[in-house]
Amino acid sequence: MIPNGQQDALIRLCARCGGSMSEIDSLHQQAGLPSLEDCLQEAEKLKNEDDVLKCVQYYIISSQPEMALEIGLKFIIDKLCKDDWLLNDVYPMMSLLGCIRTDSIQHHAVAKQKSSLLILGAYLGAFEAMRRQYFSIVVSLFSNARFVMSREPHDVPLTNDHIQLAIEAWHAHHLDQPKDQHTTQYHPTEAQSKMYKDLKHRAGTETWLVGVGTDCVSGSHLPTHSDIHISYLTNRRIDGQAFFLEDGRSVISLSEALMWAKVNPFSPLASGEKINPF
Repeated sequence: MIPNGQQDALIRLCARCGGSMSEIDSLHQQAGLPSLEDCLQEAEKLKNEDDVLKCVQYYIISSQPEMALEIGLKFIIDKLCKDDWLLNDVYPMMSLLGCIRTDSIQHHAVAKQKSSLLILGAYLGAFEAMRRQYFSIVVSLFSNARFVMSREPHDVPLTNDHIQLAIEAWHAHHLDQPKDQHTTQYHPTEAQSKMYKDLKHRAGTETWLVGVGTDCVSGSHLPTHSDIHISYLTNRRIDGQAFFLEDGRSVISLSEALMWAKVNPFSPLASGEKINPF
């Protein structure tokens, strides 16, 4: 019998692995998990029970991982439709769906589900970034969600105006105020203050203090020499080591890549590819 914590980690690991059915079944056997078909049968049994997360866990490592996407997205969207949702209500499911194999979401038949997954990954990732105090990427995550929303059909109950207000509220409360007493200081509007309070409430507080604070890799403040790279996220010059995205041209700093990957597994290019700077 595998302890629950260890089994969850093994499920997430196996969900990311591709290969033939026999290869995956062999991997499952070594991990102490049921075969692909047995996972599918177990997921079907759990479908009518209350434990949606457990059901999605078995679907995501079964021969039909797209069912995990369908059920998991519905769970998250239903939560977001309620006024009192919190990040803790939805992030465990979002984190699990982020483990789905890339090839499982690249089919035309699941195009809308893929868009919804990428939007939610970035949107909820922004709240997780707030909680972990990765403040430098919060706006980039919100902007990424808004970009996918404007480009692709989806089922996410969000609007461009809502995300725009979230971005403005974040900017208003994290803007460097002038130190000169003779210079007019900026004050957030009532709507911005209300939105900011709502964002912080939904995000909550990180209890694992080791994971709190901006990632700053060694040499990230050192100037570059011959190669000059502009961050895809901030449009600013990158000091220190750069991280190339999957198109081979777009670049972000390694510090940005590490923080992004910890809160949203999907690339900032919204291709559905995973980002792995580790």
